Amino acid sequence: MDHRFPAVLLTALVLHLTAAAAAVPVPRGLNRCAADGPSASGMDRMVSTLGGRPLGCFQSGETTELHGPKKTYAVPVEYGFAVEIKGGPYTATDVNALMADVIDGWKNAKPLSQDTREDYERRLDGLIEKGAPTSVLVSIEQLDPESFAVVAIRQRQVPVNGEFFNTTNVDASAVVLNHGKLLRLSIARELRSRADATAAREEIVDWAYAVANSSQ
Repeated sequence: MDHRFPAVLLTALVLHLTAAAAAVPVPRGLNRCAADGPSASGMDRMVSTLGGRPLGCFQSGETTELHGPKKTYAVPVEYGFAVEIKGGPYTATDVNALMADVIDGWKNAKPLSQDTREDYERRLDGLIEKGAPTSVLVSIEQLDPESFAVVAIRQRQVPVNGEFFNTTNVDASAVVLNHGKLLRLSIARELRSRADATAAREEIVDWAYAVANSSQ
């Protein structure tokens, strides 16, 4: 299914979420997306998948190059999205139920965070060198009774101007309860070194706490 919007609708969507983002703290190291920025289509796909309300699109000023057969594209090294899940009001019970579902979905996966430091670094180096053929769980942690965070490494195809590129990313997400509203936060950071996994985890945790304590 093609989730791309006509340009005028996509621009309207990003302008709407940019206005809404005023109430959502900006993730550390990122900036709000421009209406015509490269991360706008990713926000569109996230909203379409979750069926929620867009609250914020963010991206890094640092870029990486994707080399196509005819053209090289510069895209953000990292981007983040905030979406409010429709429905509610929600409670900590709903957060716990969602976390239980996530844990069940990863029940056959051994988190990298449970490895010894030597094994963790060895496995991470292999993912950096060869990419992640499937999703690899890094960690699942409950931050407090009203939020939890998940970090995984994934290889995915990124569409840019009709071309598709394989990228290996650290995907960090969090579910946060804020005054009866349920928010889904996500950060995707290109995996280039061990530090990227640590940075993505720290950023999603910091952002989750900031959103939990903000006024929506």
